[in-house]
Amino acid sequence: PGRVNSVVGNPVDESGPRLIGSSVDEDGVTLEFDEATEPSFTVLSGPDLTGVVASPEGTSFRLSFTEELSPGVEYRIEISGAVDCAGNETGSSTIVLGIPGVPEPGDVLINEVLFNPASGGSDFVELYNASDQFFQVEGWTLRNSASTSNSASRTVTANRLFQPGEYLVFTGDPENIITSFQSVTPELVVEQTLPSLPDNEGNITVQVGATVLDAFDYSEDYHSGLLRDENGVSLERILLGGDTQNPNLWFSAAASEGFGTPTRRNSQFGAPLVDPTRIFSLATETFSPDSDGFEDVLRIQYNGTGRAGDAARIRIYDAQGRAVRTLRRVELLGGGGSTILWDGADDDGNRARAGIYVINIELFNDRGETEREQLVAVLAGVR
Repeated sequence: PGRVNSVVGNPVDESGPRLIGSSVDEDGVTLEFDEATEPSFTVLSGPDLTGVVASPEGTSFRLSFTEELSPGVEYRIEISGAVDCAGNETGSSTIVLGIPGVPEPGDVLINEVLFNPASGGSDFVELYNASDQFFQVEGWTLRNSASTSNSASRTVTANRLFQPGEYLVFTGDPENIITSFQSVTPELVVEQTLPSLPDNEGNITVQVGATVLDAFDYSEDYHSGLLRDENGVSLERILLGGDTQNPNLWFSAAASEGFGTPTRRNSQFGAPLVDPTRIFSLATETFSPDSDGFEDVLRIQYNGTGRAGDAARIRIYDAQGRAVRTLRRVELLGGGGSTILWDGADDDGNRARAGIYVINIELFNDRGETEREQLVAVLAGVR
């Protein structure tokens, strides 16, 4: 009394309760919200409910059923009527749950990383569940194996299921990610302190016990050479297949998508169209490096020869035969396939002019064998 209220300046609560945690075992389901609420639960797929027990705080609910839950089965539950003390209501939603399995390498992929956020922003690491199983992320380790600092390793504390085909984003500031990027699904953003991620280069490794699920040695050099400012621009995985450590698997997120796509499919995602009759082929013959998320980069697909020790020299010429870019002086190739990218920059780092370009590829090995291929691409006009 007699002075300014203590709550003046506090943020106004304008959002409804948000589901932030879930776990499943044979005996039932536990669901956790970020604030007190009294929702209703309806089983859409699975045994009937026999009871719902709320925690004293009203933020956690234990659901029990008429029979035990089984591994390998999907259960669907509709949540409705979630209202907080301020009267904010969350619309009805359906969640898919299952008893979690034990992930193996390749089941979970690093899909997008923001290691150099804009001023005041937050790093994030996005994972993709490439398996057909549910996983519980609590207890996983996120670490920077290139660092020896005390902050190089963090243990995931969220009690959260990771369902097949889902994108899950880990960040120290979920609100910043939700408000800074487009079409973010808040339920897929997990508050989690990340290991230290330097702005120029580093590593992110995802580990369960002693098993490394995936690892990525990132570098600012993987960004498009045409970017004027890399701050706030995430690196996106172009293909879900292939070796995560391959630099040609990564590219800058599109400007038209806000330079990042946390919780959804990457703006630069695309499957190469492989021509089996050629050693090299193009995913598309036309590209436009305007960062609109559509054919921003030329993907040169190496389809493999089945031989070990092959290497390639790749040079790009304009329609008048003038050298524009030495894309690879010597690129050691494996027996299988890989992808090589051209971002449309010349050897001086400037954007090449619109027009027709010839990709001259010389394939050679230490046995003296050589082969040559030429591909033709069109760099479309950039607005």
